[in-house]
Amino acid sequence: MKAIRVCLVLGFVLFAGFSVFAQSSSAAANRRTAERCLSLSENFMLNSDWQNALNQAELGLSYDDSISDLFYVKAASQSNLGVRKADVIETIKESFAKDNWVNYTKNSARILYADMLSDTGLYDQSLAILDSEPLLYSADSEFIRIKNYYRLGTTDSIAQARTRLNSSRKIYPKDERFPKLFFMFEFAFMSYAERTGTPYEVPEIVRTITNSYTVSIPDYSSANVESEILALMFCEPEQQKRLLKAVGEKNQNNPTFAYAGLKTGVISEEKAFNLFFDSSNGSYSLGLLEDFGLLLKDEELIQNFKQRIASLEGTVYIDNDLDLQSEIVVTYERGRARTISYDKNMDGILEIFATCDFGAPVSLFFSDSKLDLFYEFYPYVSRVVDNTSGNVYHFLTNEYSYNPFEMTVDTLFSRYEVEFFVPYIDQEIEIPDEFMLAKNASSLEVATKERRNSRVSYTIFEGCPVYAVFLDSGSRYAYASIENSYPFVRYVDYDNDGVYETSETFDMDTENKYSDAQNVELIKNIFGSNTFSEKLYLKKVQIDRDGNTIVEFSEEYLGYNGKISSWDADENGVLDYEYIRYPDGADGVLLEETIIYNENGDEYLSIKNQNGVPTAIRSEGKDVEVFKGQNENFFWIEEKGGDLEETAILNNVSGGVEQGAVRVVQPDDAQRFSVIKVGNGIFCKKLYSLVAGDEE
Repeated sequence: MKAIRVCLVLGFVLFAGFSVFAQSSSAAANRRTAERCLSLSENFMLNSDWQNALNQAELGLSYDDSISDLFYVKAASQSNLGVRKADVIETIKESFAKDNWVNYTKNSARILYADMLSDTGLYDQSLAILDSEPLLYSADSEFIRIKNYYRLGTTDSIAQARTRLNSSRKIYPKDERFPKLFFMFEFAFMSYAERTGTPYEVPEIVRTITNSYTVSIPDYSSANVESEILALMFCEPEQQKRLLKAVGEKNQNNPTFAYAGLKTGVISEEKAFNLFFDSSNGSYSLGLLEDFGLLLKDEELIQNFKQRIASLEGTVYIDNDLDLQSEIVVTYERGRARTISYDKNMDGILEIFATCDFGAPVSLFFSDSKLDLFYEFYPYVSRVVDNTSGNVYHFLTNEYSYNPFEMTVDTLFSRYEVEFFVPYIDQEIEIPDEFMLAKNASSLEVATKERRNSRVSYTIFEGCPVYAVFLDSGSRYAYASIENSYPFVRYVDYDNDGVYETSETFDMDTENKYSDAQNVELIKNIFGSNTFSEKLYLKKVQIDRDGNTIVEFSEEYLGYNGKISSWDADENGVLDYEYIRYPDGADGVLLEETIIYNENGDEYLSIKNQNGVPTAIRSEGKDVEVFKGQNENFFWIEEKGGDLEETAILNNVSGGVEQGAVRVVQPDDAQRFSVIKVGNGIFCKKLYSLVAGDEE
């Protein structure tokens, strides 16, 4: 026996060891596969094959999601493939969370993360990532720092950007990103000052940096024509004309060249006009469009420009923050807005997307809240759809206005006597919540779970529901009038026969007596998730199946899981049975009572239970003692009988006992018993006379 026991123990140890070894071996194999995927993805990155790099990174993560490098490669690939910056940021965060690097270091991920933060408006956070220990200093990190300082937009931060750029041009003279960034920001500042009539003088440090860069213009080895054109806007007039002609020889098919050529007099007004619109290909920067329009002097071209603006077809990009990113994008049709996109922080998640009818917004869509908002005529809302909850809000004409932006006339085009409307957003977009919508709606449709395709439609007056219709696949199965506030009654046709046989009374739970999960779920299933169903509870149910105004069954809810259930089986208007479940107490004891009434409606029998065990019986007003029998659910009244008597009685009633009806059982000539069934319990009482009297 001992040998067998030793073998069993040894077998278990060997099995457990083998199991651990197998798991370890599997994990090691997955790790090797993930690292091979990492190696392949890195090769794809070197060849700028970003899609395959992404595919390999995701495949590697499916084998081992603990490797930080794979998250970094995935994020870098996503960024180069144009994936939303919000998603790239979430991916790169994972690489820091894992902090398990194989080939790369955390610094590569810090660069990418800082760049994403800068492009999404988090400039201080971006600088903090770069400046934390160990301090990052490279062409990439310095480029992002300068970008952040420009975008912060203060006098001190712009001065810091210029100072750093003045140093970087010497350290990284061949890096074309720095001059492009410098001239694009400086040109944005200069042109904004001209458009707004603000005095502007080119700072000395800007001239110094400009002179250092313009020495090599035109650079025929570079394809970066636009930054060269912008650079020349900061040169002396004679130098501007000479170099601009040389740059134009490289590529004139550029709206920026048309603007610069017209401003410096290098090309004629007519040629500049045609070049500007021909090379724009239906895509315009609003700032450059305004700048170009201000330069026109020829009356015929001004009229032509007016007609172009009035019937503009294409896309206009608006950068109000001067951060070189267009947070507002408008497509125009016949000179009026057709769609409007607004991405405040440029993370790829639109704050709003609007569709328009000849410039007037007809619908708004919100990415984060999943709301669809429809206008009758802007800014008055006709309908709002919540795609998350399924709720639909309807509004009366001119009752509820919502205007997250204004369609304003571009004042710089007013000189042409043409109304060119652009969206103006000067505040945070506050998405309306369900309370605001419900308060202003005239009706509300809510998806519910009471039936397969059920909905409830509320009629609302002054922010409160006054009537509710409950629909299943468009057909009414219940209704409720709530105009007198609470409590109210809902009438329901549960068996779909066209008769509303059930009435349900609902009230407000001001004392939190009905906050149990079962009631909360019941209310949610019937009324849906909305502001009107908060604190609601089911107070009473009554059923009249044959419509004779006599209630056959009713149930009243007392709170804390208590209830009273009543039956009138013969529909004579007198109760037959009643069941009471008393509210839960602090002691946790379940108290129940069953009452049987006689034909006059007087109490005939009452049985009280504690935790399912009968503890007391009251018969015709007299309390009697109860004894548990030998068999389950068998009880003796007043006097306990013997086991043989109990067995004889059970054999006698084996065919069944009608619930609540008294039955006299006589197992032999010497004994008679009164038997009644209440719930699952059978209650028995000895009868001492062999001939039953009238009272018995």
